Amino acid sequence: MSKTTDWILKLKEEGSLTEGTKNGQEYLHLKTPCEVHLTKKAVKQLRDNYDPKLERGGVLVAKPEMIDGVTHLTIDRIIFLTNIVECQGTRWTEKQRTNPETGSLPDTLAEKLHSEISPGRP
Repeated sequence: MSKTTDWILKLKEEGSLTEGTKNGQEYLHLKTPCEVHLTKKAVKQLRDNYDPKLERGGVLVAKPEMIDGVTHLTIDRIIFLTNIVECQGTRWTEKQRTNPETGSLPDTLAEKLHSEISPGRP
């Protein structure tokens, strides 16, 4: 088996993943309830890379752990994605890159990221 398959089976055995069926298709999903925790390192990455005028995709890297029947996902690292258009040398205009909803959700997110929050598990 591959490392990915071994990892998925391990998460299933630990109880972090469970099986489901929908429209005749079987799938795996996170067992609920779930709690998500950010470490200080992850919060710093978000703060350092946040720009309310630009949309930016990424992957939250989380380590799952079952505690008293609750799946805890501790995010310690964020992998920010680079737009492939920019990698190929084609630049978007500032208007194309900016978030059209600036002033709503991004401002709220900025307030949360820059406020005093308690990262990690309580």
